[in-house]
Amino acid sequence: MTLDKIPQEQLHTARHRGWRRPAAVFAGMAVIVLLLVGGGVLISGTAEEPAVGTTPTSMSPPTSTAAPTAQPARTSPMVWRHVVDESLLSGTIWAIAHNDEVLVAVGDDTRPTMGWIGPDDSPNLIVWVSSDARAWSRIDDPALFGGDGIQQAFKISAGPLGFVISGEDGRNTVLWFSTDGYSWQRTFEDDLGTSGTLESLSVVAGGPGWIALDDALNPQDPIYVSDDGRNWTTVSDEAYAEDLRQLFTAATVGGREPVVAPLPDYDWQYAWDGDNVVASQYTGYATLWSSPDAGATWNRVDPDQDAFNVFPRPWLLAIEQYRDLTVVAGNGIWIGWLPE
Repeated sequence: MTLDKIPQEQLHTARHRGWRRPAAVFAGMAVIVLLLVGGGVLISGTAEEPAVGTTPTSMSPPTSTAAPTAQPARTSPMVWRHVVDESLLSGTIWAIAHNDEVLVAVGDDTRPTMGWIGPDDSPNLIVWVSSDARAWSRIDDPALFGGDGIQQAFKISAGPLGFVISGEDGRNTVLWFSTDGYSWQRTFEDDLGTSGTLESLSVVAGGPGWIALDDALNPQDPIYVSDDGRNWTTVSDEAYAEDLRQLFTAATVGGREPVVAPLPDYDWQYAWDGDNVVASQYTGYATLWSSPDAGATWNRVDPDQDAFNVFPRPWLLAIEQYRDLTVVAGNGIWIGWLPE
């Protein structure tokens, strides 16, 4: 069974309730080695790649306002490139975030094999950092990110103070903090004792600096705050805790939504640049759509263009708008832009 044949309802399980990755999803699946192969730069189209800037690229909206499902699929004008970098030759990227200076990706060295078994049966957390989304530095430090069990991280949050990674070390919840994306420290570790096989906290910038709590938003679960990303305390005041939960909910589910989704009944992630929006289907093979008018009309990104003609097939898990580029990541990194 290949990734594109796995039922969507099973694949979606990995994203919700703490980004769990159930072993049962891949039972009986053939081993897939996540190695990016090929040399040089793969570019589709003839438009030159833009320099990274801060001015949004715009395009005229199409005249049609019909719902995406009622109009024929049109080709997106976006140009895409597969980023070829030695630091990306192995590993799976689960989440990306950015501030004004750098783009940070977090993942591990697991492979989507039977039961999610990684090297030596013990995945290790990996961080990748880039200032332009093209050249990446890999931070793979067992002393920093390692532990006694399985180290995995499916979430990263950016804020004015820096970045926080939320992950797991065996059955313990762990948080790592960095001001610049390059230098990290382990700042929180605890066995939360909540239900579920694995545990992890979700973190957002807010409150005194950062807010962290379990994905389930259970009022009985503790809520943690930090004013610097390094020192975390449990909130005991119930009224304050409720205010923080509302801030957390607004930050996590109050993001901008398009007028309509590209296709119904799929799990989409979005990257916004003004009214230009790119939609990525979670765990989809190069399933990307773009819209110039906030999702009123959609254009399909051609999955057969050269940028996506790599082995193994692109498997997308995260999307982020970074300056003038749309960045999608999973078993590699791809960048897209609108030609001038």
